[in-house]
Amino acid sequence: MNWWEACLWGLAGSAAVEALELYRAIQRVKGFPWKMPGEIPLSPYVVAVIIRNGLGAGLAAAFGVSGQIAGPLGAIAVGVAAPKIVEQLLRQGLAHPAVEPMPAPVHAMVPPPTDTPAPVEPVLSNAPAGQPGTAIEGEAGVA
Repeated sequence: MNWWEACLWGLAGSAAVEALELYRAIQRVKGFPWKMPGEIPLSPYVVAVIIRNGLGAGLAAAFGVSGQIAGPLGAIAVGVAAPKIVEQLLRQGLAHPAVEPMPAPVHAMVPPPTDTPAPVEPVLSNAPAGQPGTAIEGEAGVA
């Protein structure tokens, strides 16, 4: 999918949300909301619609170009969910540092070698050969 195709489908998704919101507002106030006292005036309403639709189109284009969506339905879904996507991205971005610290080099995690210890000589018991106790002390199986 081309970026402009994803952009148009995302615009369609965000425009569908705006149309539904306008429909609900018209039903609620029994007329155009910007003509009623106490409701939002027309100019700020139009600016909000332009921002919302631009956000939906832009995010859908970005998701489409990056291969995150494969078809029109995915682009429409991104357009519909654009404000929530941005909200979650901001939340995730603020929760993590902008630059992560570099991992420590492997040689810094391993302690440097110390001088090699002197070889330990086995301690033999004083028992005669063939008798119990002739094995090297510390070996497995010594009674």
